[in-house]
Amino acid sequence: MHTCPSQKSPFPIFLFCLSLSMLVFFPLSGVQARSPENIPEALKPWVPWVQKQDRASFCPQTAGNPAETLCIWPGPLSLKLEEKGGHFTIGWDVLFEGAVPLPGDAAEMPRRVMVNGREQPVLLEKNRPVIYLEPGSHIIKGEFAWRTLPDTLALPHEISLIQVQKNQKTLHKLQRDARGRLWLKAPPAAREETNQGQTEMRIFRKLKDGHPLELETLIQLAVSGSPRQEKLAVSMPEHASLVSVDSPLPLKPGMKEGLIMDLRPGNFTIRLVHLISGSDTKLRLPGRTEDELWVFVPAPELRAAELMGGQSVDPRQTPLPDAWKHHAAYRMAADASPGLAIRETRQQPAEDRIRLKRDIWLDFDGKGATVRDQLTGTLNTRRYMGMDTKGPLLPGLITLNEQDRMITLQDSLQGIELPPGPLSLTALSRMDEKLSGTPLSGGWQHRHEQTDITLHLPPGWHLAGIQGGKTAMDDSFTSRWTLLDLFFLVMLSGVALRIWGMTWGIGFGLAIALFHHSFPLPLFFWFGLAATAALGKYALARKNIPPAGLVILSGIHVFLLLTAGLVALPYAADQIRTAIYPQLERLDKAPSTRTGHQAPLRTLRSETMTQEKAMVADALPNLAMEAGEAPMQAFSRQDTGKQYYAQEPAPKAPAVTQTGPGVPAWQWRSIPVHTGFSGSSHSLVFYLIPPLAASLAALLRVGFVLLVLGRLAAGFPYKISSAGKSAASLLFLLVFIPATGVRAEFPPEWMLEDLKKRLQTENLCDPHCARSGPASLVLDHPEAENPGFVLEMEIHAGKKLAFPIPATDESLPSFETLLNGEKTSLLLWQGKNHIAMEAGIHKLRIQGALPEKRFRIHFPMPPDSLMLKAPDWNIEGLDAAGRVRGSLTFTPAHSRAEDIPEDASPELKAFVQVKRIISRDRYWQVRTEVIRPYPGLVSGSMRIPLISGETVISDGFTVRDGHVEIPIPRHRQRIVWESRLPEEDSIKLFAAETLLFSETWEVHGDTDRHLSWSGTPAAPRPSGRGLVWTPLPGESLILSLTAMEPAPGPTRTAENVFLKLEDGRERRRLTLEAAIRSGKAFLHPVKNPEGAIIKEIRINGEQQPLPGEKEGLLLPLTPGTHRIQLIWEMEEQKKNLWRPRILSMPKMDMAMPTANITQEIHLERNQWLLWTYGPLLGPGVRIWGWIFLVLTATALLSFRPEKSPLRTRDWLLLGLGIVSLSPFAVLILGAGFFIFDWRSRQNVPMGSLHNLWQCGLGLLLVTMALLLLEGVRNGLLGIPDMQIAGNGSHTGLLRWTADRSDGLLPSAGVFTMPIFFWRVLMFAWALWLAGRILSWAPWAWQALTTGELWQKKAKPPTDTGLRLDIDRD
Repeated sequence: MHTCPSQKSPFPIFLFCLSLSMLVFFPLSGVQARSPENIPEALKPWVPWVQKQDRASFCPQTAGNPAETLCIWPGPLSLKLEEKGGHFTIGWDVLFEGAVPLPGDAAEMPRRVMVNGREQPVLLEKNRPVIYLEPGSHIIKGEFAWRTLPDTLALPHEISLIQVQKNQKTLHKLQRDARGRLWLKAPPAAREETNQGQTEMRIFRKLKDGHPLELETLIQLAVSGSPRQEKLAVSMPEHASLVSVDSPLPLKPGMKEGLIMDLRPGNFTIRLVHLISGSDTKLRLPGRTEDELWVFVPAPELRAAELMGGQSVDPRQTPLPDAWKHHAAYRMAADASPGLAIRETRQQPAEDRIRLKRDIWLDFDGKGATVRDQLTGTLNTRRYMGMDTKGPLLPGLITLNEQDRMITLQDSLQGIELPPGPLSLTALSRMDEKLSGTPLSGGWQHRHEQTDITLHLPPGWHLAGIQGGKTAMDDSFTSRWTLLDLFFLVMLSGVALRIWGMTWGIGFGLAIALFHHSFPLPLFFWFGLAATAALGKYALARKNIPPAGLVILSGIHVFLLLTAGLVALPYAADQIRTAIYPQLERLDKAPSTRTGHQAPLRTLRSETMTQEKAMVADALPNLAMEAGEAPMQAFSRQDTGKQYYAQEPAPKAPAVTQTGPGVPAWQWRSIPVHTGFSGSSHSLVFYLIPPLAASLAALLRVGFVLLVLGRLAAGFPYKISSAGKSAASLLFLLVFIPATGVRAEFPPEWMLEDLKKRLQTENLCDPHCARSGPASLVLDHPEAENPGFVLEMEIHAGKKLAFPIPATDESLPSFETLLNGEKTSLLLWQGKNHIAMEAGIHKLRIQGALPEKRFRIHFPMPPDSLMLKAPDWNIEGLDAAGRVRGSLTFTPAHSRAEDIPEDASPELKAFVQVKRIISRDRYWQVRTEVIRPYPGLVSGSMRIPLISGETVISDGFTVRDGHVEIPIPRHRQRIVWESRLPEEDSIKLFAAETLLFSETWEVHGDTDRHLSWSGTPAAPRPSGRGLVWTPLPGESLILSLTAMEPAPGPTRTAENVFLKLEDGRERRRLTLEAAIRSGKAFLHPVKNPEGAIIKEIRINGEQQPLPGEKEGLLLPLTPGTHRIQLIWEMEEQKKNLWRPRILSMPKMDMAMPTANITQEIHLERNQWLLWTYGPLLGPGVRIWGWIFLVLTATALLSFRPEKSPLRTRDWLLLGLGIVSLSPFAVLILGAGFFIFDWRSRQNVPMGSLHNLWQCGLGLLLVTMALLLLEGVRNGLLGIPDMQIAGNGSHTGLLRWTADRSDGLLPSAGVFTMPIFFWRVLMFAWALWLAGRILSWAPWAWQALTTGELWQKKAKPPTDTGLRLDIDRD
């Protein structure tokens, strides 16, 4: 704590307190530059804290998703249960502190839970008991207490291995349901019916609209008595095909007059499915004798239909199955005639719901803008979406689902035709006129339900106002003003007008209006200063003011003036620095990153290889099929016979696409703009303040602040008592000086996030860090005693991870897991058992008992190969090469016949669904998929008609008389073939009138083709990325997919361009890296910089041959994104020791639109950097702002030299020599000289605080001497600290960022001098300083000893005993 003594004048008190506070609260900056390290020294203490927050550094990640970390690993759970309670024991390995779940729930809470022998509190979280544990291995024991043994016990989902003992007997084959509950008691057996010889029957029917109509009949039977055969009166529909029968009781052939069944006691449900032609509107069911409940499922996408003939009822009040109660229900009387009423209306698609997110990046020069539109939502039909070709915006690049698309023209629009379905579109547009004052509309000819706009301004630019939208309060100049601000401003102007006249009144208001919102003090603070100034003028005019009142008024005025002055010092420096270098306005903002430069080359290379592979696959579609790359989903996993499938269409290679402008990567000042609910014609007008005007305004703000403070300080009748001076000084130290010394929080949040990313383990293998190698599986004979199995697998792990192991489909499998021969913990996560393992190759062994009869083994990550030994087991799930497709199903060979249902009816008829997927590139392409939706044993073959002119190109199919002959597929089996149609403008589709199959037509068109259609089917519905028609029998459709004209635009764009110039003694090295997006194959010429020799060429990480001496540099580019790297070397001219040097970036012409340009210059250590120039977002030499303040202060002192302790020349040289050490050192030295000058005029002791003042002055004198000594050492031995900052730059590394260029890259450079020149200047300055110190030292000592050096304590007078008697008479 500092205390300031009381004196007559407040000025030396202020300077003394300021000097001591600068010494305490503003420590000096280091002189020597630190060598760069991976982690700066200031951040090293934060490394353990950051690492502690990163779960991935402690916990293994799942093999399928690196973002998931598993931090708690359970061992086997042992349960010992009795009728009145139980005990449990389990081990947990905790890798990261957190909650560990326990057995039980809110109803059955565990008691006396002991962790490693110590009782721990149990908490309830999400209805399950948990305890919070630190990392380590823990043994947890607990108890349960209940009146009777519960039916179920809740267990944590993470526990996989469980051992249960009930009354000291081990229980096996317990059930565990999906909720994690363990069933301790068997479910109660169903009660047997007591009725004898009765059959109760209820009939429910569900009619589903479509083609064909599906009539599902449910017959619920309640049978009592002895087994018997009985005929049930169930009517069957006429002109229908029975395609499915599901019955637990045997059915006899012949169902036209009813069902003949073999009955036995019990409750049974029989399901029958009939198909009826979709053209029939009357349903004929002869012989109905009982009322029935019907439900109707409409198909609104096909037609508007209603079930007639019945009485509508509430389905919730009926015994219908629960799944049917969501549909309209009807009670159909026995004599009713059910039928469909069709309304001939065309259903219109729902309205599209589209959201627009627009980002506007202003060019650094303000002459244009880059606009990125992100359209998301859902399209319910195919439509063309574009912008008016006459508007200010035109899309130059459109990306749909992260794939570049060719932009086309249609009428007066420029855009693309979009398929239905989820929309994820990104469009880049350019506005090549000034954004300020120009109306900017939405552009897209479609209404948006939500619009979000963000304006991105570069350094130096500010938003003055906006028309057509609104921003936050602090984002624009006009939005900052409130009515309260205007009220205070008018009051201030009025007060100034009454005090100093009209000129000062208007000027006072304008000045405060200019700097009010940027100055740290609020507006009412100036109102207080103006009020005290007005009272002071009143006191000066009136002589009858009490002295005490004038003292109080003077104290308040001085207090407010000192506060404003202290705040004004850093404010002025900041405004001057911003005026010179606008990019230094926000030094706390993280520098913009070169995302493209930091992206791994393998990513771009893999993207290019994928695109090239797609092009080859499109040109040679049969090669993929011959290589065995047929899709596995073409057939079911249970199929073992011959499969009929074809290769799915390869992704279409991108056509010649426009590359448009690059996406700006810089971020500086982002302003959200709110427009509310607006249409596509709504326009925004931005009014912007350019950098030159902003810089002039910053300098004007500094001048106006000094002018206002000077006017408020002048002419006030100061009168302050000694006690008031001391109290004011003490309050100044306690309140305002610590406030100015408060630093910004370090490290900032963005720096900690960056440190966390750097510390996180990056695995090159992500997300493919796990693989199953060869495996072997041995099963015992199914009839062996205690049959078992042994599965051995080789697992390859690229990092520490949690591997999902195979498991059977039993609820509680009895198996043992060994990893490298040792038992390990299992964690049940998302339905899969996981095992933790380190990086390397591991041996996994799983062994256990076989479940009874049929069972399945699931392989989350199937092995590369499987050696299988399973005698007398039927195996399903292997492909033709013997590899596992996902799971293996094992059935004992002797029980294979049991899988064949006994209720197979010879009257079942085959029915298949035919789906034709039609697309067009140069030719019409058709992919036909045939699937049988209903189960049942049906054999034989069927004929599927082809489209007129269709040619089948898939192997293995017989074509005869315009039909494809295929075997009747099994249930859910898929048969696929591909074909082509003639190159015509349109095709015609026709739906046959049959009940053997139904058709759906799905049409896919690329975004560069226009789809049109005509015909009789109802309007199409969206399905995925295409349109689907479901025709009725006899309907036809004519389709047309015509190519559209491409829009003009560039086909090559360079993004994330990185130029690095390394300065050397004899030569310089220039490195160019860029991501070039090409829309077609091209040899791109690159001109070598002047005097440069190419040394290395890399494209996508692969080194290329160098051209000859007389050959030009050509880059072979194919469609896609390519990462190029070019390295040149240039000879350096011999450097002169005294000559200044300008080092600039060589001129480079990319000959294409370029975005996100980063330039770096690496300087040698023996250079003295004086100035930089280049793009707006770059480094700045901040010391020139402080030098400007030194020159200004020296100029002001030269006007009153008699009031200054030093000559003008001394002030100038002293300030220029010390300012490179620290700007605050200049303030401390300057204040010190004024304080000692004031002390030299104090010829009498300074009261009771004299000795304290002398101590402070002595400390100040020592501090000044140390500062001068440090300045000399810094100048002669250190490196000049020019305070380089901006865009991540420092003395040795200078970085500039430019937004865009039409080809010729902007040039950046520096002005330097040899370091020897700095040494010579500082040596001369040190000699001058030594001579001046010889005269300053005696003067300072004389000032310190003026009057009295140390005030001794006065001795009290002694009593002499003498008395003086006075005669009062």
